[in-house]
Amino acid sequence: MTLEQIRLLSNFETTRRKLLQILLVGQPELEAKLNLPQLRQLRQRIGLHCRIRPLTMPEASQYIRNRLRVAGARDLGVFTEPAVARMTTYSRGVPRVLNILGDHCLLFGYAEQRRRIERQNVDQTIEYLQASMRRGWAIPGLGALRRLPWLVGPGAVALAGAAIGHGLHTVTLDLVDSVRRLVVR
Repeated sequence: MTLEQIRLLSNFETTRRKLLQILLVGQPELEAKLNLPQLRQLRQRIGLHCRIRPLTMPEASQYIRNRLRVAGARDLGVFTEPAVARMTTYSRGVPRVLNILGDHCLLFGYAEQRRRIERQNVDQTIEYLQASMRRGWAIPGLGALRRLPWLVGPGAVALAGAAIGHGLHTVTLDLVDSVRRLVVR
């Protein structure tokens, strides 16, 4: 559905009330699109506008700890303070980028059997992500549209996060075989 079609749907009303309530939710790019001259009529129909501002360092730290808690981690201090500070700086406090960076840090930390993600691990992950974008590989939310060939999706990242959170030190053959099967598909 296009934004123009949404504008047309917003015209459905009786003499007493609107028949539809439409909620638009999107990334910052939606706001830029709504500012286009051809979407002026739709923009005029928006009754409430809200924007999530970038997170500060303390907010990002709390956000990351909460994400770990929701994922079931026993140790919410997986990311050190310097690591969180670097993540916040790199992401500019944007939760979507914090999630992507955190997922990759956990995945790399799991592969290296680390119990803590330090600033140097975040720096290495950032270098990898930037190199991947230069090559045109996809980092959802950060770059091109093609997927990284080895990226097995949120399940593996959640598994890596849970493994780090639960203090697992070794990668079992069963886990390695499972990940290989996922990658080969």
